[in-house]
Amino acid sequence: QFIYVSLTISPIKDATGKIVGASTVTRDISGHKRVEEALRESENKYRKIFENVQDVFYQADNEGNIIDISPSIERYSGYPRGELIGKPVEKVYFNPEDRIGLLKAIREKGEVIDYELRLKSKDNRLIYASANAHILFDSSGKPIGVEGSLRDITERKRAEEALKEN
Repeated sequence: QFIYVSLTISPIKDATGKIVGASTVTRDISGHKRVEEALRESENKYRKIFENVQDVFYQADNEGNIIDISPSIERYSGYPRGELIGKPVEKVYFNPEDRIGLLKAIREKGEVIDYELRLKSKDNRLIYASANAHILFDSSGKPIGVEGSLRDITERKRAEEALKEN
């Protein structure tokens, strides 16, 4: 088993300033390195989940700008995630007024489960989505936005409409 060390080497000088030796301090930093590696592995694990999740995971700040969104958004909407990060979330709403209803429901209940939304694709197609969302807090408990997941339910909604017509 390896041990990781941190070395600090300082010159030892005589009265004339000539280097006559060296002073070395060695510290075992193996524990620190193991924690760093565990953190890196954990980050990689959750990054892979985030990048491969079928539903869309998102975070938006209090101003309504998209902080983060999973790459799966492109499969449903045609928007690459890079085109949405930092942009107003209204960009993906079929009717931006629907966001007001979503936020009201989240404020009243603290969260929403299976809340239906009408979103739009990059080419303005209507996408029905089911949202599970809640308020996002920082480490001190201050609300900083909303986070949640979206599931495309367009096919289900079309099937329901077809049944109603029959």
